[in-house]
Amino acid sequence: MALSKTTYETAAESARDAAAAKHKQEATAASAAKHAVESTGDAAATAASESVAEATAAAETAAKAMAEVPEAVRDFAEKRIAEGQDTFTKLKAGTDEAVDMVEGTYSTASKGISSLGLKTLETVRVNTNATLDHALALLNVKSLSEAVELNTAFVRKQTETLALQGKEFTELAQKVATAAVAPVKARLEKVFKSAA
Repeated sequence: MALSKTTYETAAESARDAAAAKHKQEATAASAAKHAVESTGDAAATAASESVAEATAAAETAAKAMAEVPEAVRDFAEKRIAEGQDTFTKLKAGTDEAVDMVEGTYSTASKGISSLGLKTLETVRVNTNATLDHALALLNVKSLSEAVELNTAFVRKQTETLALQGKEFTELAQKVATAAVAPVKARLEKVFKSAA
């Protein structure tokens, strides 16, 4: 489908060769005419001049025929170059969109991971404070039954707290994942719609 540079160069070389052949024929004919004038006179000079005119006409015809081929080849090559530039422009635009999509996804994921990290730190802080408060409370108990009662209440409360924290963390992780995938999903939907 695409015309190689070698084919274009070959056509150009053929045109140059035809022009060189024309120039050589003219030079040969002119030399023959000059030699004929010097050696035989007017009749030979007239014949040589006619021979020069015929050679010139033949060379011009050949040059014109060769000049048409490179013009067609040049037009074909220019069309292919324009198509190539158009394809490159489309490819560059698609690449730019993909880079923007990846940057957006990365930015969203980065913010989401930061939120997850902050949530984890908050959970650790809350649980550590509860554990330290429980330890301080255990130091102030007066009886074993009071310690068992305090410990049972702490375990029940921590179990509820951990379940709630796990649910909140799971919901946040789902939101982060959904937000991170949203640009990719939107781009894929756009591609599939344009392909259909």
